Amino acid sequence: MPNKDWLRSKGRVGLAALLTGACFAYVWSCTNRKGDTSATQTLEATPMDTEPSLRAAAVSLQSIGQAQVRVSTLNELEKSLIALIQNPLGDSAPATGKRTAQLAASSATGRPTAQVRIDSEKDSGLGSYVLMPGAFDRGLHLQIPHGESDVHTRKIGEALCAEFLFSSCGFNSDHRRSFDFAHEENSPFQTLIRVVTDQDPTALFVQIHGFSAEKRPALRDRSATMILSGGRKELAPVISEALKSLGEARDPGIRIFGEDTNDLGATANVQNVLVQQLAKGRFLHIELSYASRVSLAADPKERQRLYQIIEAVARSYQSSSGSNESSKNASR
Repeated sequence: MPNKDWLRSKGRVGLAALLTGACFAYVWSCTNRKGDTSATQTLEATPMDTEPSLRAAAVSLQSIGQAQVRVSTLNELEKSLIALIQNPLGDSAPATGKRTAQLAASSATGRPTAQVRIDSEKDSGLGSYVLMPGAFDRGLHLQIPHGESDVHTRKIGEALCAEFLFSSCGFNSDHRRSFDFAHEENSPFQTLIRVVTDQDPTALFVQIHGFSAEKRPALRDRSATMILSGGRKELAPVISEALKSLGEARDPGIRIFGEDTNDLGATANVQNVLVQQLAKGRFLHIELSYASRVSLAADPKERQRLYQIIEAVARSYQSSSGSNESSKNASR
């Protein structure tokens, strides 16, 4: 797994790599027939042709609603994210409701079927991403920065991404000991946040982590199953109002940073720091106990409850956007 200096150097030479290296994309079939790969196609770029993978992705989205792009540098990742988030169907697609209709072609469950995967080449350490252009207006972006070390969080994240409407889902590449996606300033998740907020300044970035009560003196009563944080103590009311809006008695295992606990608030998380710097940035940090992670990984109903909490927090942020802005100004 590359270290921080290696990633920086790769980022600096990213453009050169794009001009000299072959960038490719492939697309796969959405057919219901098992093993039918008639719609699958692989396209490779020549060294001097740097855009075919993104053009192929746009064509693929228009034709079968699925596309995949591979990247090997931070520069390629940023370029792909910009192209696929700002103009997912390519320059030929009219900027009208027709584009939304194409991207939001729904399955029987009502979920958009259009999907783009961005995968990083082996050992590039850039993570993997699922973009759902038909759900970009939802403004919900899921991130799993410690999928290996925080046991079961990757499985939970992949299930949530498959079952519910997130605009994007991002996953780390390797163990946090090699590169910590949530605490390195040049984390690829920073690139995603900058690109997304250029298009949607009020997007909500949701991160899922795992904690061990034994390692947290303030939580050794072991009754805490979930800790929710907006990234600052001043945002505790936003989280609290979200839980109240669900119309049920609050689960006694849920703690709110700044209200019930001062632990695990994500104040040093670099994605939180970046989001808080943005004019209307919104962040939700979710810490889960091991028992809670086991339950969420196994039970779709538990994941439904978690998603309801996430949606409630998104609504609470929307209704309190004015107070959020005021509290930011007051804390400066």
